Amino acid sequence: MSFEKLVNDVRTMCEQEKYRQVLELFDKSKELSLRIRDNPDAALRQFNPSKHTMGYLLALKFKLEMTIGDPEIYLQLMTQLADVFHVEQARNLIDILAFAFHVLTSILVERKQPQRGLLPLLTAIRRLRESPSHLTSLHPHYLCLCLSAKNLSAALSILDTDIISLNYEGPSFDSRGFLLYFYYGGYIYAALKKFSRALYFFEVCLTTPSMAISAIQVEAYKKYVLVSLLVHGKLRTLPKYTSHVIDRYIRNITGLYNELATAYVRDKNPYQEIQKLLKLHGEDFQKDQNYGLVKQCLASLVKRSIQRLTKTFVTLSLKDLSERVGLDGGPREAEHYLLQMIEAGEIHASIDQTQGMISFQDEQLIDSQIVVELESELRDCMFFGEMLKVMNMNLSKDPKYVRKTKGTGSTTFDDPSIKEILSV
Repeated sequence: MSFEKLVNDVRTMCEQEKYRQVLELFDKSKELSLRIRDNPDAALRQFNPSKHTMGYLLALKFKLEMTIGDPEIYLQLMTQLADVFHVEQARNLIDILAFAFHVLTSILVERKQPQRGLLPLLTAIRRLRESPSHLTSLHPHYLCLCLSAKNLSAALSILDTDIISLNYEGPSFDSRGFLLYFYYGGYIYAALKKFSRALYFFEVCLTTPSMAISAIQVEAYKKYVLVSLLVHGKLRTLPKYTSHVIDRYIRNITGLYNELATAYVRDKNPYQEIQKLLKLHGEDFQKDQNYGLVKQCLASLVKRSIQRLTKTFVTLSLKDLSERVGLDGGPREAEHYLLQMIEAGEIHASIDQTQGMISFQDEQLIDSQIVVELESELRDCMFFGEMLKVMNMNLSKDPKYVRKTKGTGSTTFDDPSIKEILSV
């Protein structure tokens, strides 16, 4: 069979939606594979990327195995492909598409041009995913580019929607891709000072079922410790469903961070203890790219100490406050922190600069911003509650589930409506 005939067969199968036959043809036809491997660029020109996406991707696979050639031409190729690929065909070869974007990401990061890849990847994600809450193998590459470009706000269009579903996409999206998504997401939220959200992302990364500790999880745990101190004022224990491998061994690997967490909650001189750790291990924190977070923990410790003093004293001198907190900068540094906290609404106080005295006042009972945030959280809870009901109902109608429950003569549900459905 001639090469032209094989190419025409691939085109026809793509247009007739015979996607399985396309894959079988490439598996069985050595001639087709050899001809494409000999000249992948010529083979790419034989397929329309919008109509014959599977043929185009299979030709692209052989090109990537050899050389990408001019990076500029490859960027143009991937930008066009992101705009026009046939969604259903692309989902059948998602592993090739993901690898192609992985190559693009690596090239742009190496050339220090990550911004140029954001739009093509975001376009591909939005077209490929089944819903905004669906995770694909392209998500981690997009977040990697956002971090490299220092365009963190661009990542929020993806990150702000909670992930509730994902498909198995073959070797292109193993546990590493899942872990990277939540690690990068936590990293971005921490950089944006959205610490509660960052803590959630790091926790998901750490509680992913594991048979061994991943290097990604080690880095996530280091940041989890620091962000936990910022959010809760202490290291929050990982949930009970965390893999025993993580729970048992990760503290031994990250001893410095556990030492910092212990120093943070000490009753005596925690500020000085953490400063000592910074002096001794500052290079280690910088190497982990966590030095900034440690400094924020130090500032947070000062503020928490001041907040505790507001519950004990009505008035206090700036000198006494600086001594009780352990500030090296004395009254001037104490005043600096107080002004910051008053402006942010973290405490309610007034400063008499002539006398060097602070007067603490009763806090307002409620803040309008807190009400808005609570209402938003309640809406989210109600939304996910309804989604769980729908998922529960769909499960109860699944033929395999019905056969299984009928075979046992009982169900694990007490809901009468579900029993009624199962009895039909």
